[in-house]
Amino acid sequence: MEKQVLTTEEIKKLKNFQEKQSSLLYQLGQVEYQLIYFERNKKEIQKQLEAFEEEQKQMAQTLENKYGVGTVNVENGEFIKA
Repeated sequence: MEKQVLTTEEIKKLKNFQEKQSSLLYQLGQVEYQLIYFERNKKEIQKQLEAFEEEQKQMAQTLENKYGVGTVNVENGEFIKA
């Protein structure tokens, strides 16, 4: 079998490819890690939003039971019956 030696430039390019591949794989891993982190945060925020909406509904029901159906001007606290 005949051996041939690559040129310095060819070796340099091949090493450059290896470095780029390693860098890209590292970056991909970082992005995947961040996605997992963001998904966890997203789920936690969704839970908080559901709790907020439930609390909001309860407050609306409390006000409706006390004042009837209508609207509230939050700036001055005025209730206007519908």
